[in-house]
Order: sequence, then C-alpha cells, then structure tokens
Amino acid sequence: MYGYPVTQAMEIPVDDYRSRFGPEPAALKELPDIVDAGISGVQLSNTLPKAMPKTANIDSGTDARAIAAAEFNRDLAYVTDISKAQAARSRAIARLKGQRSDIIAKNLGKR
Repeated sequence: MYGYPVTQAMEIPVDDYRSRFGPEPAALKELPDIVDAGISGVQLSNTLPKAMPKTANIDSGTDARAIAAAEFNRDLAYVTDISKAQAARSRAIARLKGQRSDIIAKNLGKR
C-alpha cells in the first residue's frame, strides 16, 4: 500500500464562483419578522414579495452568451442546409424511381 490510507470519502468544499470582472453582489435588505400564523401574519406574508427590492441584473461582464448564441445559430443554419439538401436528393431519387416504374409499366405487355 502506497501513500496515505483512505478512510473516508473526500469532500470538496463548495464555493460560489464570483468573477473578479463581474459586478459586486447586491446588498440584501433585512426582512421583517412574521409575527404569527394568524390573520396579521398572513397579511404580512402577502405583502413581502411586493416589499422586496428588484434583483439587479448580474452578468459576468463578458459576451460569452452572445458568442454561444451566434455559434448555435451558425451550426443550426449549417445543419438545416444539410437536411434540406438530403430531402431534395431523396425527392429526386423518388421521382426518378417513379418515372422508371411508369416506363416499365407502359412497356410491360410489349415485346
């Protein structure tokens, strides 16, 4: 046996990724306490979503999403062109097979 013996599963701590180029996280506002489960507590809980501030649009500061969308659209156009060409070729082959069967059917009794 080499190295340190393994006695338990390895745990990797999970940290929220934060880009150094991105904006600072928005400061959270303190939430009011819910008094009870009675009418006043229910009324207070119904007003909480309206009282919360809007979340800031958090972006990484890069145009990675726009680049990914452009690549996806380019690939989609390429695949669509290929499928259209395959469908046209398939229709042409079917048309030629139909013409050949018509010729064979017309000449069936003649010899």
